[in-house]
Amino acid sequence: MKLILSGSTGLIGREVIRQALLNPRITTLIALTRRPIDVAAIADTISSAERGGIDPAKVKSVVLQDFEKYPDDVKKELADADGCIWSLALTPLRSKQHPWEEVIRICKGYCTAGMKAILDARRAAGKTGEFRFVYVSGHGISRDMTQKPWILVDYQLMRGGMENTVLDFAAEHKESGWKACIAKPGLISGLPGVFGMFRNAAITAVGWVGNTISAEQCARAMIKQCVDGIDKETLVNWDMVKLGRGDKI
Repeated sequence: MKLILSGSTGLIGREVIRQALLNPRITTLIALTRRPIDVAAIADTISSAERGGIDPAKVKSVVLQDFEKYPDDVKKELADADGCIWSLALTPLRSKQHPWEEVIRICKGYCTAGMKAILDARRAAGKTGEFRFVYVSGHGISRDMTQKPWILVDYQLMRGGMENTVLDFAAEHKESGWKACIAKPGLISGLPGVFGMFRNAAITAVGWVGNTISAEQCARAMIKQCVDGIDKETLVNWDMVKLGRGDKI
């Protein structure tokens, strides 16, 4: 299977690369990135016993300077892909470091442009069959735009609205085999210290108490949706924990 990944340098993205290296059913991983990924460094985090069976060459960095513009050479790389994990976004804390217009562009504009580029590339190449798109959101985000969150109001409404956009895109293009899944992990565990968790996590869980997940479980769950088929339109944290450890939901 050929898989596309955005947000390749974040916590979740790096673990997706690591799990893809370990998964023999992933034959190619296209990492959309502004700078080449150090795959060797990620491979070095894998135990020596497992490392002998992995092929770092199956991970290819595809450099994209503007995630709203896809040159023909990039579209060519995307055309025959079977799935995508979209983990590129800003956390609430990181969003405070940017103008709000930029936050919207990164969290919404990039994903919208990415879905359209992939679909256009598949159609131009005559690619048929199911395409599985996994969008990484976060625990506590609501898709009900009439429901006002009690904290991070603008951010939560924006992310919930993007979940709706992803699902609407899938419904609109179901004849092309497009299927979507919203992954809503909680707080990622196993990071160095409380501040490290909030600084490095690719998502921030709102109301995360009792909803933690390891980066390994998160990546495995999303890869499973791309490889084996989407189990549910929305995966809550507990769904992902179970899938990530090999259980059924």
